[in-house]
Amino acid sequence: MSKLDSDSMMMITLFQKVFHGGYVERDPVKYLRRYPGYIKYAGKLFEYLGLAHINKESPLGWKPTERMKKIVKHKAGSLREPRPVKTIALKDQLIMCLLHDVVFGGLAYPDQRGLLGYDVLHLLGLLRRDRDGWMKASPVLLELFANAYYENLAVRDRPM
Repeated sequence: MSKLDSDSMMMITLFQKVFHGGYVERDPVKYLRRYPGYIKYAGKLFEYLGLAHINKESPLGWKPTERMKKIVKHKAGSLREPRPVKTIALKDQLIMCLLHDVVFGGLAYPDQRGLLGYDVLHLLGLLRRDRDGWMKASPVLLELFANAYYENLAVRDRPM
């Protein structure tokens, strides 16, 4: 795994902008080795939202979809941490808790590894945070979540 494909490099570059667990790892290959659980959880979130698909051949274990690549390309010139909003309404907090529950199986944040995906979505402008850390989905993220949720309901409810 000494060579990474362009999709993996793109994602690791985003990860490096938002997360370093106490140590700044600049080498992408070493970053991948240092944080495999975080990257797996981010992929799980992105896959649910239709922004990635599982690919065992990929160094990440998943690959970004064309939609994810488009979002990243669109934001490439302005990839800086958005300023926090004053407060997030309770309904918006609830929506994010529901997303977390559906993807990771719990309303609380039991494991920091799940936060890497949210940090990338925040960097890309798909969600906002308030000063207390509560998150609010953008209209694009709400659409991705709604589509994924109803698609998964339809698959689950199909007769066998």
